[in-house]
Amino acid sequence: MNVIKMEPGSDPLGIETSGITDIEEKKPLSEEGNLSDLDVSKIKTECIDHRYNVKSEMTFEETAAPIAFPVLKSEAEEEFCELDQVKEEVKLEVTAEENEVLTESVTVSHNSRVAKFCENIPEDDEVKKYDCDICGMCFLDFASLKGHSLVHKYQKQFKCSVCGKFFSKSGNLEKHSRVHSNEKPFCCDVCGKCFSTCKYLQNHSRVHRNEKPFSCDMCGKSFTELAHFERHSRVHTGAIPFSCDICGKSFSRPVHLNMHSRVHTGEKPFSCDVCGKSFSQLTHLERHLRVHTGAKPFCCDVCGKCFAGSSSLKRHSVLHTGDKPFNCDVCGKCFSLSKYLDRHSRIHSGVKPYSCDVCGKSFSRSVHLKSHSRVHTGEKPFSCDVCGNCYRSSSNLKRHSLVHTGMKPFNCDVCAKSFSRAEYLVMHSRVHTGEKPFCCDVCGKDFAHRNKLYLHSHIHAGEMPFSCDICRKGFACRSSLKVHSRVHASGKPFSCEVCGKGFLRLKYLNVHSRIHI
Repeated sequence: MNVIKMEPGSDPLGIETSGITDIEEKKPLSEEGNLSDLDVSKIKTECIDHRYNVKSEMTFEETAAPIAFPVLKSEAEEEFCELDQVKEEVKLEVTAEENEVLTESVTVSHNSRVAKFCENIPEDDEVKKYDCDICGMCFLDFASLKGHSLVHKYQKQFKCSVCGKFFSKSGNLEKHSRVHSNEKPFCCDVCGKCFSTCKYLQNHSRVHRNEKPFSCDMCGKSFTELAHFERHSRVHTGAIPFSCDICGKSFSRPVHLNMHSRVHTGEKPFSCDVCGKSFSQLTHLERHLRVHTGAKPFCCDVCGKCFAGSSSLKRHSVLHTGDKPFNCDVCGKCFSLSKYLDRHSRIHSGVKPYSCDVCGKSFSRSVHLKSHSRVHTGEKPFSCDVCGNCYRSSSNLKRHSLVHTGMKPFNCDVCAKSFSRAEYLVMHSRVHTGEKPFCCDVCGKDFAHRNKLYLHSHIHAGEMPFSCDICRKGFACRSSLKVHSRVHASGKPFSCEVCGKGFLRLKYLNVHSRIHI
């Protein structure tokens, strides 16, 4: 290292050196043989002052002296580097013991040094200052200002022409553009799966090597990617840091927040090439495409039954395990999935968050609203392969198909009676339990079936929606109208097997049959 050697008491730069000559005069050291804290602090102060006053064009002849300083070039002439790499050290050639203390103390970072001097310089000081035109921060030399400018230089200045998102580097913009172009140039040599970035391919390769370097300390579960581990950790912490600015709903993953935002914007960017139907999520489009292709990639390991969606397989698997961990606090009913419990709870709360835009009718489930909307549109997309009848929902078609097969897969555990629909079995079971969960708000009468309560409500409202075409008599329910119609037809479809007497209604025949017992 080229150094400037100074005689004690000399003043080539016009710097007061009376304090520095104390070192040459062997000022007493501390008991450990090192300089005292006061001496070290004083040396540091003199060195830093020297650092900021020396002029780049000054050179000196070397002379013998016990104290040496580094030859410092002007920072304006130096090539500036990245902001986090700019550090300066001021060193003194002293004894080994003294150097150990000074080396630890004198190293000063670029940012803290500049901030310290800018803070202490008065407004009327003659020292030249360099101000940043963007943020107004001041610096004592031009190179420091250059280094600081990198902070603003690397702001996000590369804009995506498709979605308007900004990036700080052109390479990041190039990676992002593959989201819109669906370009995936990096392919796996093992399975052929392709990815948009090399990093995604590297993470995927751990699947084949069975590498899971990230482990959860709480449950021991391992993951191939750090992002998956961080996402899993929120299961234990319960953190949901991503919130919707409109409705305040929170999510554990940013991708879920992005998908949720489309509920408010109504955006449906994914369209089916076959029928033109649009979807807000890519997974919904992929699931919809299986309607056209007939693909069922998700198969049950137990019975081999296949399904078009993973959620359908998950629901089916419960039939084999019988696990129902979610219980209703009101009626005690158990469910295999939490969403089933949430949906069931609306029966007790009466909440119907889904409303029809045409007639205003409300529903507790979105699928019921979707099916109801076809009443207004007249759409019946589900047709029977046997008789050609069309239905508004797949569940109606499924129930209808049992007419052709004659199957009654739902059996009562008490009386062994069979039913074609699960809801019929549930309603029948109340005959044995005596349960009547549906109560009239007006008179307090209880009913075992929801439709019975609905029909009963017409009595209080005075509504007679079903009328006879012949005599125009009104009835509160369709079944009453059906019984009445037999009066005009003069038919008595229920006959006694003993005496042959006919009756209009089955309950009249049951009362009559007791005569013969």
